[in-house]
Amino acid sequence: MNFKHLLLLVMLSTLFFAGCESGSHIYIKNRTNHPLSYRLSRNDPWITLGGGGEVTFKVDTDTQSILTGDVLKDLSLFLVGETYQIYNYNTLSFTDSTRVTVQAGKTYKIFVDPNRASVKIINNSPKNITQAEVFRHNGISPARINVFNDIAPGESLYYHVNHSMPIDSGADVWIPTPATNFFYYVVLTDDENHEYTYGGAETILYKDQQLLVNYQDVE
Repeated sequence: MNFKHLLLLVMLSTLFFAGCESGSHIYIKNRTNHPLSYRLSRNDPWITLGGGGEVTFKVDTDTQSILTGDVLKDLSLFLVGETYQIYNYNTLSFTDSTRVTVQAGKTYKIFVDPNRASVKIINNSPKNITQAEVFRHNGISPARINVFNDIAPGESLYYHVNHSMPIDSGADVWIPTPATNFFYYVVLTDDENHEYTYGGAETILYKDQQLLVNYQDVE
């Protein structure tokens, strides 16, 4: 092999390895004021970001080079927050996952803005909460919209609810929330059959707001 051929081989090898890239990165910024959780598979544990938190993580891909061309990978991204849900415009419904296509060597940025309100119950007592009923009231009559059963000491649960909007908000027609002010309240019963009510006429929840029920032992 003469010098020119050797030099060309070295140059091609250098170009090939310099152009090799493996793996993609996903950046998530939680722009809500409440926790947001994500994962890449239903079998994976949820990873939680606090309100305002951010994270960058790597997704494995095949190696991309000048010989392979663009290397793409399809994956599912599961994403849900206490005041955020993915909205599927095709089915006009909320869901917990979406399809994402990433390319080796690139970083994809996801900015999560609030689009829901929620009711959250934390059992900070040694007692078991046997039942917690969530009500929405339109100013005329209440409607029970959810029931939590058997919330153990130290456990917390939340439930997404439609948020209210000012009358002049100019809301998009697909948003499943009437442009009126309704309020929420929770009726909680512990294992000694004591009943407590949280929230009321003042608990009008707007986007990114939460009715937080922090149950503590009351003697």
